Amino acid sequence: MRPGIAVVIVNWNSGCLLDRCLNSFANVAADEVDLHSITVVDNASIDGSLACTERLHNRLPLRVIQNRENRGFAAACNQGAKGAAGDLLLFLNPDTLLHADRLAIPGAFLTAAENATIGIVGIRLTDACGHAASSTSRRPSARLLIGTCLGLDRILPGVFPPLLVHAEARDVIRGVDQVVGAFFMVRRPLFEQLNGFDERFFLYFEDADFALRAHAAGMSTMFLGTASAEHVGHGSSRQVPAWRLFHFCRSRIAFARKHFGGGAGLAVELATLLAEPTLRVARAALQGSAAELRAVGHAYAMLWGDVLGIRRAETRQ
Repeated sequence: MRPGIAVVIVNWNSGCLLDRCLNSFANVAADEVDLHSITVVDNASIDGSLACTERLHNRLPLRVIQNRENRGFAAACNQGAKGAAGDLLLFLNPDTLLHADRLAIPGAFLTAAENATIGIVGIRLTDACGHAASSTSRRPSARLLIGTCLGLDRILPGVFPPLLVHAEARDVIRGVDQVVGAFFMVRRPLFEQLNGFDERFFLYFEDADFALRAHAAGMSTMFLGTASAEHVGHGSSRQVPAWRLFHFCRSRIAFARKHFGGGAGLAVELATLLAEPTLRVARAALQGSAAELRAVGHAYAMLWGDVLGIRRAETRQ
């Protein structure tokens, strides 16, 4: 039986990348899968990037959802997945490019009878030149997150390994803690069982949280180096570095609060709010980068205001 796949793409000011991504589905037209739908959820883009969907409706099984505001990645993914048909859901970033068999290989793997306890699959990601990029990640722990805040993952990687794992080999097939969310294929029943992505994560860490909850439900994550997709990385968010840094730090704190709590969660929060901005400001000053100084200042001003607001709300409750 051919795997049935529903694709969800969240778009936010991705420019020509969305057009490029959707056109790459021509490369998988002969894949042994049933492509039920490609749902593009647009988070109030203002760059005209959604216009490409109008001319592709006759060529692709497209469904477009237009939000009046940016609801965030997790919420938009849940929107796109709602009511989707097929055995599998593929969450695909608009800055990816598909090649032949890139749906067939992971689809066949997930639907094989012997892989019934595997819930999530990812493939090898490459840059535009074909060089392998990080495609998997370690499970976030308080120690690893604090190491990232303090830059210890670069100074002492043997003690504080970075969250992202170095590029995987072409022929590797192995179980991993997490696959990078740019190409995130999951069983639809599992996604529904876990109520989708946790929408407290506006951007970042929603995939880590989902993989952790899937593992707790007895379903593992697998990386397939035998298939690959081109991935630009930060296709939209690179335009707004302060906003990107704010949401990364905010989601890190939310993840720590949810999964660690107590002293460990507080340690991650303090490292994020106090130690990390000091180090980032020092680095930007040493490099003489006024633009980075502005971005760091803006990001942490938003973060401190957000955290204080959350604390006040918790106190009132």
